[in-house]
Amino acid sequence: MNASRVSVLLVDDNPDDRELAKRAIRNGIADAAFIESETDADFSRALIESGFTVAIVDYRLGWTDGLCLLDRLKKHDPTMPVIMFTNTGTEDVCAQGMKAGLFDYIIKRRDQFPKLPVSIRAALEFRRTREELQWQATRLSELLERERRARAEAEIARTEAERANRLKDEFLATVSHELRTPLNAVLGWAALLANEKIADLQEIRRGLKVIEKNARVQAQLIDDLLDLSLIVSGRIRLELDRVDLVSAVQSAIEAVRISAEQKRIEITRLLDPKAGPVRGDTSRLQQIVWNLLTNAVKFTPEGGKIGVVVQRVGPRVAIGVTDTGIGIRRELLPIIFEQFRQGDNSLTRKYGGLGIGLAVVKSLVELHGGYVEVHSGGEGQGATFTVFLPVCALPEDAQETGGQRTELAISDEAAAALAGLRVLVVEDDLDTADLVARVLREYGIGVESVLSAQEALGRLKEGRFGVLLSDIGMPGQSGYALIAQVRALPSHQNGSIPAAALTALARSEDRQRALLAGFDTHLAKPIDPNELVALVASLALRSRRGAR
Repeated sequence: MNASRVSVLLVDDNPDDRELAKRAIRNGIADAAFIESETDADFSRALIESGFTVAIVDYRLGWTDGLCLLDRLKKHDPTMPVIMFTNTGTEDVCAQGMKAGLFDYIIKRRDQFPKLPVSIRAALEFRRTREELQWQATRLSELLERERRARAEAEIARTEAERANRLKDEFLATVSHELRTPLNAVLGWAALLANEKIADLQEIRRGLKVIEKNARVQAQLIDDLLDLSLIVSGRIRLELDRVDLVSAVQSAIEAVRISAEQKRIEITRLLDPKAGPVRGDTSRLQQIVWNLLTNAVKFTPEGGKIGVVVQRVGPRVAIGVTDTGIGIRRELLPIIFEQFRQGDNSLTRKYGGLGIGLAVVKSLVELHGGYVEVHSGGEGQGATFTVFLPVCALPEDAQETGGQRTELAISDEAAAALAGLRVLVVEDDLDTADLVARVLREYGIGVESVLSAQEALGRLKEGRFGVLLSDIGMPGQSGYALIAQVRALPSHQNGSIPAAALTALARSEDRQRALLAGFDTHLAKPIDPNELVALVASLALRSRRGAR
């Protein structure tokens, strides 16, 4: 049947009246089709099986009445046009019918029969118009909701940008202050010694010690800035090896011993030699512990105590650093590991520093497949920082052979983030795409690969992915253009997806351009499988924590 053809359900137990109605309708609608119902069984079957477009019902039938039929028709299809064609109804019946959704009421008289095709056409046009209006209303509602979401996202982005700018300004002011303070002492004493105005040997030695101390402070500030730059730009590289964590922790303790002794701070240690080795970068692991200990010494008053613990906790090794210092306010705990965050950014603050040490700790820990937690009872209650690292699964006598890839240890939290993760890989080189997919699938990660930026954009709009890995130099459209388009998408179309650039463009300016374009990190080719998995785990963890 033609989709535009009128199909009329005629419900009347008088065959002659049905025939007259059909003839009148065909006079106005020549190709009208009819489904006739004389009994309740006919009517019930028509509701189930027939696709009629309009219903014409008598009021008085041997087995029911027109108002009951109207009710059943409206329950079957609330938009169905229904016309009552009868000679036994009343004004009250007409009024009840109109209230119940009747489209028209026509008296069954010879001079009224021509009204049937006119009423049918009007009913169908009314239905079409109403459906069009409903569609437009739904579309308008969707557009308004999309605009509302876009405005909300824009407001969040604006607030976040303002917050980031404020933090940046505060950080730059802090950098200026922290670098100039030791520089002032260095230049001042250097000038005094150069002018030979100091003859006393003790004073000369004191001046040299001040210069050395402040030069070391400045060097450490610069090292922290460089580390942060490496982390943000994705250029930091770990020299992975089997590490005796107890030895690394002891080295870090020794590095802060003199600073602690100057404040008469007692450092106690409980280091379990059987806690298990970890796989990591020895110098970076020492840096993690050193940063935590340096913070503890800084914020612990004279005569205080610091405790260091290394112990096995399930499949992980835990490094705990506890102090009896000034503590951390409750509202600062959720943001304590953010870059440039300090409890006091005022000009009258008591404690120096750039506020990036804990951000470096968190990033380095995550690069090792672990995580870090902080607990504090509040101001004056001290604080405890605990680093959890996955135990190295390699046996003691395991040796790496040239070119052999070792299994990367994954923390429970990282494994949970990778479970069910879907990664979209955008790579025009089939061999590289296959390599990336094979490496990730070894860890149970779902991978979908596309060859172009255009394909990637289409898939991101349609499906849900947890991480995007994209090449930069591709035919047609570059990875830079792709990430710009992705970031313009709303969140429900993966606009905020964590993304990494995987590219042979390995210069520092290439990395910087990738980050400015909208990528979260950058990994240069040739790709190391362990680095790739660690990078994906880090991005998945970031996304997982941001969604909480």
